[in-house]
Amino acid sequence: MSISPSGEIVEDSSVTLTCSSDANPPVQSYTWIKGKTSVGHEKTYNISKISSEDSGEYKCKSSNEVGHQDSNSVTLNVLYPPKNVSVSISPSGEIMEDSSVTLTCSSDANPPVQNYTCFKVKESSPVGSGQSYRAVQSGQYYCEAQNKHGSERSAAVSVTINAGTVIVYVAVGLGLFGLAALLSALFWLRSKRQKKKVDEGDNQVSYYRNVCQVLCS
Repeated sequence: MSISPSGEIVEDSSVTLTCSSDANPPVQSYTWIKGKTSVGHEKTYNISKISSEDSGEYKCKSSNEVGHQDSNSVTLNVLYPPKNVSVSISPSGEIMEDSSVTLTCSSDANPPVQNYTCFKVKESSPVGSGQSYRAVQSGQYYCEAQNKHGSERSAAVSVTINAGTVIVYVAVGLGLFGLAALLSALFWLRSKRQKKKVDEGDNQVSYYRNVCQVLCS
């Protein structure tokens, strides 16, 4: 079995496999097998636009009325640029102020991705390089994966870092201040009422004392 063209096989290119055999009488049928599945029945097997799904082991079987024989297996290794590029966020869910998140980029590529670059939407310059990036600001981020056959970018993901802890602290502070003010007001009103009752009692005692003095005299 021969492969044309020889050398690297890149996605979307055309590849032809050719089976040859010495037989008497001549070969009556050829069968192409990928793994354990029959994929063709001609002397040549042509893949006009090869893809990553076409990678795998191939062999051909030649047959005549006397018998049959399999060729040696040949592995097709299809090279392709990054695809299915995505970004994952850790930790997920609500992210509090003074914390950070890690954005991790992943991709399917052959050969493996050589460079990952992280960008923030609406900014032309990258904010980081490498498969992981530590984000400390809210915004939309995406990554770009590249190997020698091309590059592809992921969809953007949103990172929201809120001031939840500060809001909680402020709310608690305001609540305590309000409670203290309320208790102070109640204490003042109670003291004022008690003082008023004492004053009223003193006035009544003075009144009856004066009346007694008049009557007694």
